[in-house]
Amino acid sequence: MAARKKSFLRRFVIFLLVVGALGYAASRLVTLNMLKPRLEAAATEATGLPAKINGNIHAGMMHGHPAVFLGEMQLGQKGKGSFYEVEKVSVALPYYKPGDGKPWPFYLKVDNLRIDGIGYGDYKTPVDFYYPDGVEMPKLEGTLKQASLHGNASVRNNRLKADIKIEGLDYAQFAKGIKGGNATLDVTATADVRRLMQTMAGHTLLVGGKGSMEGDTLNFWAGDLLSSILSGAQKETEVNCSVAEFVTTDGIARSKTILFDTPRVTVLGKGNVDLVRERVDMTFTPKPKSSTLLSLATPVDVSGPFNNISAQPSAIGIVTKLGGLVMGAIAAPTALLSLSEKGANGNPCLHYLQKKEGK
Repeated sequence: MAARKKSFLRRFVIFLLVVGALGYAASRLVTLNMLKPRLEAAATEATGLPAKINGNIHAGMMHGHPAVFLGEMQLGQKGKGSFYEVEKVSVALPYYKPGDGKPWPFYLKVDNLRIDGIGYGDYKTPVDFYYPDGVEMPKLEGTLKQASLHGNASVRNNRLKADIKIEGLDYAQFAKGIKGGNATLDVTATADVRRLMQTMAGHTLLVGGKGSMEGDTLNFWAGDLLSSILSGAQKETEVNCSVAEFVTTDGIARSKTILFDTPRVTVLGKGNVDLVRERVDMTFTPKPKSSTLLSLATPVDVSGPFNNISAQPSAIGIVTKLGGLVMGAIAAPTALLSLSEKGANGNPCLHYLQKKEGK
């Protein structure tokens, strides 16, 4: 069976070479829809997920190489694990067959990737295809929510490994009411592509710079509600910086550090993000920068499914205050005083994280 599939791939590459020689414009008139069943079967075997090509298949040229263009491709099934959709897949093929045991080199371009209905941008990368074990992408580049993405990834024997860095990610992508500023996101991850979220493991670090938040929710946290109302609600709250670090196992991301800082308050967070159940369970504790701001320095619980997250004062935090432990709840820890120190990189939140880790 494997020998027959290898033979099919060789014949397919030779056919594309012939078609490519006719020129890109002419070859665009040639459709290869008769090959859908075989290509779908090959994609299913390589990824372990059911594959479906809903659009047309064309032959042409890309980067001076014969190429195949697949429209509207899907991997997986809705409601049964992760579901991938791509508007267009472009694959440039080599002019030669590598030696035995060596991978087939390709060039891959993906337009409008969606995972479970959420858009994840466009990507391009050279690909080493190890038949039938999987692929390696040593130089992955793309855009995610208008941010720059680069790194490497591989899928071998249904196992995903990725080391990705995203730069220039706008705060506005994280939540409503946040605007301006940008962040850098570093992600390392491993997972079984057939059960992506359930098997996700890795490390995530977000470091954000200056930004702003609409409304005055954080200032209400830091000061007395009545005095805030009397003094007039601010239209925006400045965000000095932010840091969030998570370690993920079996699809559950557990916080190591969550911190964001404003001129009036520093907020610390802790909790979990369940990627399988799509649920958040976290607590955020404000640390006012002035000892005169007392009344609303109460932890806030943020919980619920991704599509219906709610926030309310923490019952434990209220009991703590009633028990006369207000000063313990609001006094900024000594480590937070280092937020006034920007450090060599100019980001006080990152400086705090490095100091916490002893770096």
